Amino acid sequence: LHGMSALTATVAVDLALTIRPPLPGEKLEIVTGRGLHSLAGRAVLRPAVERHLKREGFNFSQTAGNEGRLQLIADSKALPIVAFSLVLIIIMWTLGAIAARDW
Repeated sequence: LHGMSALTATVAVDLALTIRPPLPGEKLEIVTGRGLHSLAGRAVLRPAVERHLKREGFNFSQTAGNEGRLQLIADSKALPIVAFSLVLIIIMWTLGAIAARDW
């Protein structure tokens, strides 16, 4: 997710989880980085991805000894929500692109 905006990073996480849904109980690592290249040297992506995962109902924790990684523990109940969120994002982006072109 290095170099992405917070919005792009959350969409990338949704896309990855939709394209390759994890099996229930499977542990995945999401590398957000520690924020060393962000303004003021504070993490932007990790808090944004954490908020997003909480909203979507995923269980996760910070990887022990690495504040730039999150460990997601897959739970099958959250996967349909991610797919639905991704569809909404694609629709909103498409409508925005159409509107911008019409101006």
